[in-house]
Amino acid sequence: QASRLNMIVTTIPQRFGWKRLDKDSPWRQFCFSNVDLSEEVPFLTAVSAADVVCPIDWTGSLAWSSVVSKLSTVPPVLYLNFRVFSLGIADPGERDWYVEKEIEAVQQARMIMALSEKDKGVLSQFMKGQIIPIHVLLPPLRGDVKQLASLDYKDLKCYMPENVMAALANRPPESKCLVTCIARLSPEKHVENFVKFVEANQDLFKQHDWIPFLAGSNADQEYANKIEESLLEAASNSIIMESFLTPKALCAVLSRAVINVHPCEYDAFGMTICEAAAMGVPSLVESNGNVGAYVE
Repeated sequence: QASRLNMIVTTIPQRFGWKRLDKDSPWRQFCFSNVDLSEEVPFLTAVSAADVVCPIDWTGSLAWSSVVSKLSTVPPVLYLNFRVFSLGIADPGERDWYVEKEIEAVQQARMIMALSEKDKGVLSQFMKGQIIPIHVLLPPLRGDVKQLASLDYKDLKCYMPENVMAALANRPPESKCLVTCIARLSPEKHVENFVKFVEANQDLFKQHDWIPFLAGSNADQEYANKIEESLLEAASNSIIMESFLTPKALCAVLSRAVINVHPCEYDAFGMTICEAAAMGVPSLVESNGNVGAYVE
């Protein structure tokens, strides 16, 4: 089926907010008028003939809305909800903005797929009297991660990022001394909770000679700077990588981890919890039921 996939490109200049998924992302520019097409009619004809359209999250739903009015026939919508954005917002006014967008997304769907029972419950409240089937589909552990998790730590050593390798150079190769946090450096991920954990347990870190490790792409420069400065102040030996880890590098790092901290106060699922578990690493998770991968 992959050979039948056609990629339609939407060109959005970087200044509009790449690497963001919130209201400061380029959602206004992610629309039909910015689609790069030499001929519009074949594209619209193909979309009209589709069996189903699958917008992802509220941004995808808005993009789909920009196409609907141009279609001769509107196919049914399967709304793929990978995150209920309004759940991760503390400010009531800002939360209401997301709720409005997510209500619009839900109400145009014939069917909805969510990643957790928590999200299913919230999305059902957005129907406003409509009856729309919602199915929960738990994300599977990636096949390459599953395979890498079966390897011995000696076999994973060659995939270790250089700065981590240098920090572990004088330690026994089998020692577990990293306390990991793998999350995008963006406010909705609440990475400050990881910093607070390190600050509150400085004596424990010194006693066991643990090293805080933070990895995630930078989606908000001001926020990222604040997090990194605070973490280094709490533990000067902290290792910080402003990028996502490849599966090989991720498993190599987790092979030397004593615990993984998942800082989000809300997460639709939280795949790093499962990836850490595959490597035999427990995770510290918010226990209020707002993280989909957490089960009591």
